[in-house]
Amino acid sequence: MNSPDSASPSPAELRRTALYSTLMQVPDGKVVTYGQLAELAGLGRAARWVGRTLSQL
Repeated sequence: MNSPDSASPSPAELRRTALYSTLMQVPDGKVVTYGQLAELAGLGRAARWVGRTLSQL
């Protein structure tokens, strides 16, 4: 049995990590749409998911 510390991240965690990493790279004052952010993060056409995820911050 694997311990919680050695478990690999879930697909949802990987998506959020990709989103947040990309969001941190957007310069201050620069505007991007949810769709652009999804594309830059490699999430395809996930604009609605990006919007929902960011609304929870």
